[in-house]
Amino acid sequence: MGWNLGRALCTVVLTLLLGPALLRALRRATRRAAFETAVTFDGPGA
Repeated sequence: MGWNLGRALCTVVLTLLLGPALLRALRRATRRAAFETAVTFDGPGA
């Protein structure tokens, strides 16, 4: 029981500390990524 409680508290603390920074980084990466660009393939003779 004590081991699980310690792990749970550690998980909660790390989630509260690192969660906002991780979400901010993921949102920034989503904005910077160019998902709307058309994909083009060149043939083997191109």
